Amino acid sequence: MSQVKYEEPKASKLPVIKLGARVVALASLVVSMVILKTNKITYKAGEKFPFAYKDVPTYQYVFFSMVVLFAYTVIQIPFEVYYVLRAKRLVNFVFIVCNFYGDQVCLLILATGVGAVFGATVEIKRDSRGMDKMNGVDAGDYRSEMGKFCDMAYMSAGILLNVADETLRLNPPAPFLLPHESLQDSTVCGIDVPRGTMLLVNSWAIHRDPELWGDSSEFKPGKFGRVGGEG
Repeated sequence: MSQVKYEEPKASKLPVIKLGARVVALASLVVSMVILKTNKITYKAGEKFPFAYKDVPTYQYVFFSMVVLFAYTVIQIPFEVYYVLRAKRLVNFVFIVCNFYGDQVCLLILATGVGAVFGATVEIKRDSRGMDKMNGVDAGDYRSEMGKFCDMAYMSAGILLNVADETLRLNPPAPFLLPHESLQDSTVCGIDVPRGTMLLVNSWAIHRDPELWGDSSEFKPGKFGRVGGEG
């Protein structure tokens, strides 16, 4: 009789990935908060004028959002550590559901904050570029300093946007997009799709396709490559 070899099932990487995601998110929040908090300039327009993030309500909002997300992430990390060590959740299903929707709400807050920062920074930079004189003197120093201020604001928002995109890539709010209906007969990847066919796009599978993302199961915000700039 031939012997049947039994292989131990490999442990899931999910707990480690989730813990790594929390740690990276926490570090990114700290870096972004430091950049935003220390982003101060002084420009000359006849006399010296200071300008900082607190002078723009939009930046104050996003900084407050970062503080909230920082506190939420700190609270979540011990639960993820327990998940890694014990390979099971510390609490019941109700907590897991609340945890899932808590993540989605935090990502929504983060996304709106980052979008607001990009929008406000674009307007500030555009306004400074169009300024020829200020207080009766050349506004060259104002334009130069505002350019530096905006570059730092872009960097702060870009770091957070990378984290948000990578988190949503690995953990989309739903595995499928909204249903679509084909308007005409077509062929997709060699498969005939008649007109009127109801289609469901599997976003979860697309987000984890190694041909598109390389290390598709790893949490690496650097995949998106934004650390500053307007694009």
